[in-house]
Amino acid sequence: MNAEELAAQLGAWKQDQTRLYRGLAEQLRLLIRLGSLPPGSELPPERRLAVELAVSRTTIAQAYSLLKDEGWLVSLQGSGTRVAHAQPAVPPPADYGAAASGFIADVVRDRVRAVDLTVPSPPPGPWLMTAMSRLPALAAAALPGRVYEPAGYPALRDRIAGKLTTDGRVTAAEEVIVTNGATQALSLLAGALTRRGDTVLVEELTCPTVLASLRTAGLRLVVVPIEREGADPQAVEAAVRRYEPSFIYLIPTYHNPTGWTMTEHRRAAVAAIARRYGVPLVEDLTLADTRIDGPQPPPPIAAYAPGAQIYTVGSLSKVCWPGLRIGWLVGPRRELQRIVHLRAMYDLGCPLPTQLLAVELLDDLPQIRLERQRELLRRRDTLLAALAEHLPQWRHESPHGGLSIWCATPRPLQQLNHVAQRHGMQLMLGAHFAVGARSYLDHVRLPFTLDEGELVEVVKRLAGYWVEAGRG
Repeated sequence: MNAEELAAQLGAWKQDQTRLYRGLAEQLRLLIRLGSLPPGSELPPERRLAVELAVSRTTIAQAYSLLKDEGWLVSLQGSGTRVAHAQPAVPPPADYGAAASGFIADVVRDRVRAVDLTVPSPPPGPWLMTAMSRLPALAAAALPGRVYEPAGYPALRDRIAGKLTTDGRVTAAEEVIVTNGATQALSLLAGALTRRGDTVLVEELTCPTVLASLRTAGLRLVVVPIEREGADPQAVEAAVRRYEPSFIYLIPTYHNPTGWTMTEHRRAAVAAIARRYGVPLVEDLTLADTRIDGPQPPPPIAAYAPGAQIYTVGSLSKVCWPGLRIGWLVGPRRELQRIVHLRAMYDLGCPLPTQLLAVELLDDLPQIRLERQRELLRRRDTLLAALAEHLPQWRHESPHGGLSIWCATPRPLQQLNHVAQRHGMQLMLGAHFAVGARSYLDHVRLPFTLDEGELVEVVKRLAGYWVEAGRG
């Protein structure tokens, strides 16, 4: 491919004028994943591409060098720079993992935007203040004599075990670790179950914060297709046999970002695969308490294979409030003991006052779910109606749970993203969730956690940006 042809493929990539080479490297990486730059294809010489893109040769050299370090490109004497014949076994460095989520990068930079659609953050309800009003009396009775609880406050572990048992996974308090959100639970699991360079099996679309965590841990990601019924068990088994992953990571209920829920048949099938091959399976049920309508989801995957090494991750962040930072990890007792010791190397447990608050919230969870369900129903339907009126060419489904709508668009969204950014709006494009060869640049996740008036205004603005992006 010559320099002119590659420039046309790259499109609008100059998003960050202070770090042009990273923007160029990111776009080249996407072209490789899409297959637009197939293995073995030769890239233009640095000088010619620099002239075509109107940048310095140093920018091209730095971009090429970064992709060589990551394993996407190779240079052989006399044959120039070429696309490697396989995706890198060693994943990109930690800063790329963080860049997989605009949310993470912007939290680190403390950036504030006019409209941030990257994070579905439900607002705290009145139940939170009610529970907090009881906290002083609870703390006075419970905290004296307690300092550290690496596995979690006993009463909270007991409440979480009761919740999981009600949901279908019979659980004892000793099988629960309380964590600082679901993200820490997954990081602890990755630390306990893997070593750098190991393989993890994931769905082709998955949570960006999880991708960041796994990539930062130096893990190789192998992809299985995601379908409306959930991950394909035949594809899971084939990948397990071929790659022998350290663990399987799935989001079976109100999948992020699609909103789909794995069927009972497929849950039983993947549970049987985990037991048959002795491979650990991690099911992320962070969104399971956000049901809006439709049938009740099936029980957790672990319910279909008692005794298998299946871990369940959950959180209060989505149904109550993300600021709580209370999550949990449920799994086999012997393995959890190792994880508690690992966790003590980083922190000695979650803050006890927050855990006391979580006990109160779990006691009130049936009512909290009901109130959140009514709120999400109104907001989901408001967003669906606004999309139908102002962006009828966008395709989407009505999710039965979760906090967002997964939209497919008639054309790639890079230009729309650039226009939106200029106007102070940040989007979560499908590429942030994509792991495999397909980039999903023609998809976007739109949260419905804003109030109804804001949601309508957001869609009206998006419709204007869509038209503006189409002109140029």
